[in-house]
Amino acid sequence: MEKLATEKTLASLLGMGLSIPVYQRPYKWTTENTEALLNDIKKSKEERNEVPYVMGTVIVSEKGENEYEIVDGQQRLTTLSILLNVLKYEGKNDLLSQEYKHVVSKKNIVENCRHIRNWLYRKNVDETDYSEWSGYLIEKLWFVLVIAPTMDDAFTFFDSQNSRGKKLEDSDLLKASHLRCIPKESDDATAVACSQHWERLDKKEILMYLLCNLWGRTRTLSRKERPPVDVKKEFKVLDSTYEARFQLNNYIQPPLFNSWEIDRTNNQISYKAKTALNPGENESLTVPVVDYKWLPLQITKTINSGEPFFLFTNKYYDLYNQLFQVKNDERLFRKLYDLLADINNTGVGFLLEAFEASMIFYFDKFGDDQLNEFAMWLEHVLFYKRLTMYSLYYSTVNNYLVDIVNPFEVIEDSSLPAHVIDQLRSISERLYLKDNVENFDLEKGIRRHFFWLMYSENGFYNQEEIKKYQKLFNAKNKLIKLN
Repeated sequence: MEKLATEKTLASLLGMGLSIPVYQRPYKWTTENTEALLNDIKKSKEERNEVPYVMGTVIVSEKGENEYEIVDGQQRLTTLSILLNVLKYEGKNDLLSQEYKHVVSKKNIVENCRHIRNWLYRKNVDETDYSEWSGYLIEKLWFVLVIAPTMDDAFTFFDSQNSRGKKLEDSDLLKASHLRCIPKESDDATAVACSQHWERLDKKEILMYLLCNLWGRTRTLSRKERPPVDVKKEFKVLDSTYEARFQLNNYIQPPLFNSWEIDRTNNQISYKAKTALNPGENESLTVPVVDYKWLPLQITKTINSGEPFFLFTNKYYDLYNQLFQVKNDERLFRKLYDLLADINNTGVGFLLEAFEASMIFYFDKFGDDQLNEFAMWLEHVLFYKRLTMYSLYYSTVNNYLVDIVNPFEVIEDSSLPAHVIDQLRSISERLYLKDNVENFDLEKGIRRHFFWLMYSENGFYNQEEIKKYQKLFNAKNKLIKLN
């Protein structure tokens, strides 16, 4: 059996045709990371000059003959390449010709280059020492090189490897596995655009919340699955075979179109007709690609691998912003949401996540139609749990959603907004029985605070405009009367 791992000097590594694929995350090492590496190397050089200094594992996958893509190790190798460049090393170094397209990578490369020059000056390493330093680096820095038989193996190794530098997160694995499904282009425009959008969401620290707590939770709970969401499994690559056109089925839309594709040249989405509506014509419908609401994607359905997955994140991030982030939104459901979001309580937070996810799912399927009424019935059945329990845990809320109130299943199974609201009303009638309501303990604590915000004389459900939703107001009036 061929040896999987081999020892390699830095010189032999840099001369074996390495490149950094577009699916890799940006070069993120800061000057602090670089300073630590330089100090370690200096200490090893001074104390054990003749002994190889093992720098850890580098994982690569075979790209072509004598060509390899770095899966793990780009942060260290890029930093060492910068160092060798500053030291005026003239040997083979394939990474010096690598184009780093992400703005974060470019910024960190410039800063670390400047920092390395200053570090050498501070440590009294002048140009007469550069050759000695270069020789030590390329001969005495050793790595354990793992050449993965396949790309899937490479990511499996990467996932289990915790080498020097930043550990790979679930979001990084998800991004990488889908980016590598995008066909190679001369300028990698599609992959770069997808990667940069992903990084912007990741930088806002909202990406994993959306993938796990909202989108993933909608998908698993609509299937009545109880365990926590595993985003790598939920949004995994299903088929690495990439087609330029993505297939449609008759349930997604009326049987007019059979596929859709992105026209990057004209920046539009193009839907291809099954048969020409007029004989002799090859008809299609085009809409601007920037308007993601036109994308034929459904939050609970399987997603094509590659670019459609990133379009999925674009679409549902836009819906999240449209519903919950637009300032000065005076719609009734937003007033209710903002009131709930301002309550500083963990249990309310767990219920609010389910509220957000359900609102996105409903809005995606039905739009604005009866959105305010849906939001209030949704709050009515979800936050029943806040009124009945002193402490709420995530598992408690998840079990409640699966066993008693499952708005995701209701929305999934309904054809019209009226069907959704009717189902929520039926659920509320089973919950708010006379004995249950009269036994609410609302004397103190978060339950009292929540009840006061919702049902007191100046509470949300005592507004005059609520009364036009007669069935809802009648249901809420049972609680208002408790005052």
